[in-house]
Amino acid sequence: MQCRPLRGKGRRRLAGGVVHVKLIEPASQAAVDVRAGSQGQRFGPALVGSGPLWLRGCRQVEAACASGEWVSLEGEPGAGKLALLRAVCRRRHPAAAFHVLDAADAGDQDWMMRALSDLLEGEGSLVIRHVDRLSTVRLGALRIALDQALAAGRQRVLWVAVTLSPGPAVGDLAELLKFFPGAVELPPLRHHIEDLHELVPFFLARLNPHGPPACSPEAMHLLLRSTWPGNTEQLWQVLRRVARHRRTGTIYPGDLPPECWSVSRRLLSPLESLERDAIVQSLLDHHGNKARGAGSLGMSRATIYRKIHEYGIITPAPSRRPATGGKGGALSSTTPQPRHKGRMRQLCRWPGPARLGPWLPECADAFRCLVMPRSSGCRAAARSSHRAAGLPTAQTGQLGVAGSRACGDAASRSVSIRPA
Repeated sequence: MQCRPLRGKGRRRLAGGVVHVKLIEPASQAAVDVRAGSQGQRFGPALVGSGPLWLRGCRQVEAACASGEWVSLEGEPGAGKLALLRAVCRRRHPAAAFHVLDAADAGDQDWMMRALSDLLEGEGSLVIRHVDRLSTVRLGALRIALDQALAAGRQRVLWVAVTLSPGPAVGDLAELLKFFPGAVELPPLRHHIEDLHELVPFFLARLNPHGPPACSPEAMHLLLRSTWPGNTEQLWQVLRRVARHRRTGTIYPGDLPPECWSVSRRLLSPLESLERDAIVQSLLDHHGNKARGAGSLGMSRATIYRKIHEYGIITPAPSRRPATGGKGGALSSTTPQPRHKGRMRQLCRWPGPARLGPWLPECADAFRCLVMPRSSGCRAAARSSHRAAGLPTAQTGQLGVAGSRACGDAASRSVSIRPA
């Protein structure tokens, strides 16, 4: 907590103050408070997220489902389009059927027959995924089936939604989308990154319902820095990998996979992902030392710097090699200072013009005693300083380091250290 006073116009009268308070609380309690505070803002119990952009997309889809208007949902891969449609349908019509057709299986000869059967005979909800991946022939056949379903008045008992990736709709796809007057754009995860505070505990609880691990603030900060080009699906896969070796306890930055240590705005190829993971793991093994990391990978320092910039790798802070303490073996990061450094500061302070004559040789003798304690000149200076101070003279053979300390003490008593 910090307090800063505010002065008035005359700069003498106190007008007020500004208090800066930083709240510190455990990570588990902070996560519980975030979840409890955002429960009222959630769209529903089956959907996690309280960001404004995410909630706006949820409300738009629910409004289309409530009115029976067929809708097209556009969003990046892994953004949660199917999960949102399923949650909305379960919320509006819990007992109704929910059918899903994936355009990735459109190569199957029975796919078009199933689509035609669901459109003309099915009830409830029908979701056609990845409609932008259909070929021209399939798009034409699906457009004919949708026209027949509308002519038969199927929109009263069947709600149809299609999902597609962002991009301009041209040609046959644009003609198909005319059957879906409602269009909703779902934001990517990086546009509502604040929802990670809810998504991470939710996914960890799904992976381990009996005792999920907690995410430390450091690990959460690293997750928040990622751009998540794979969106929520990528986050789910990352947490699955983390849960394999961290089932309980606390998740720290070292438990996160290498892809969390890079900020990439595009999906990397498999070869690029392998190279990025190798660089990140090498930097972690060598505590952020880029020269050693490059040497272990067989590349130059210029290459590893270029790769770090290219992949947006967040390098860990290099650890300083601590010095060893005394008998207890305690580690200390402070560098031991020379023993004579502080002593010379006391001996060689400026005594004033009156003491300048005797001060210079005494200071020189004290310096020789501290730096070369076993020299004959030091022993002589020590004996003279002891006599001047009225102290017992040390034996010549026992002077050593202890004699140098006594010399320094005696010299400090015989030399005036008060400034003029």
